Amino acid sequence: MAKSFEGGGSGYTGGVLEWELFGDVNKMKVEEAVEEMNLTIKEKEEFKNNGYLTYDRSIELAKKIQKQEGGSSPSDPKNKFANDLHATLAEKLDLEDMEDLNFYSALKTPLDIKHGIDSFFEINYEVEKDDKKEEKSALVTLDVTMRGELSKNQKANVIIRMQGGAPDPDEADYEQKLEQIAEAIKKAFENIKNGNKFFKTDVTV
Repeated sequence: MAKSFEGGGSGYTGGVLEWELFGDVNKMKVEEAVEEMNLTIKEKEEFKNNGYLTYDRSIELAKKIQKQEGGSSPSDPKNKFANDLHATLAEKLDLEDMEDLNFYSALKTPLDIKHGIDSFFEINYEVEKDDKKEEKSALVTLDVTMRGELSKNQKANVIIRMQGGAPDPDEADYEQKLEQIAEAIKKAFENIKNGNKFFKTDVTV
């Protein structure tokens, strides 16, 4: 990473923290991806005038942006923290195929700006139904913050509090912090998988 603000300090903001953890999204990529989507005239106007897309459309957009040429592979994120968290979570979920776990950054997209979600994991899994295996997927949404207080309007499934800034890979507690976050995501996944898609939790590292 060319620039680091690890540990917080003067000039360290929530936006910098998000950038360190999940990487940036180019505004041009957002606009290009929107053009490729099969939006209605009303949806296009709403996006043009207010930067708004519905929640489902915003998820669709975030996926499309990341799958553009030069984008980060959802199953092998470019950003170090996202990649390390992906690997830690995959181990906690006992996944055999890393492609069953996909990470998407939503920074600077409608999902972030309008719906309060910085990133999300999409987890593929199988369920037994009528003696047959059925493939399903679940989304676990994340929001990272430097604030210490609880939010009454939590929108993401998992709030990650980092009052001291982004975890430093060179510090002894880096792996422990990854484990704590991955455990919270796993807890959310298990609840969502069991039908509680509005499950919410938080973790402080």
